[in-house]
Amino acid sequence: MNRGPAGAGPLSFLGHPRPTSKASPAGTLRVALPGQPESLDPTKAIQNMDLRIMTALSDSLVARESTGDNELIPALVTSWKSNADATE
Repeated sequence: MNRGPAGAGPLSFLGHPRPTSKASPAGTLRVALPGQPESLDPTKAIQNMDLRIMTALSDSLVARESTGDNELIPALVTSWKSNADATE
């Protein structure tokens, strides 16, 4: 795994400098990662870290209810309908 130049810090592969105590400018989110992702292509992301990053960068049409029977609930969609045949 390439971690960049010695002392570059865990975010060097993202082009970020070593973390400092200074606050980040508004609109900047910095996240420490334990290594480099294998891929950020959604069709190729299979590693746990890749999938965590992809999940953080995207949103879903539906989500699972965290309590009860784990039912599908709206996320980006506001509602949906299905037909009796489940073909549409």
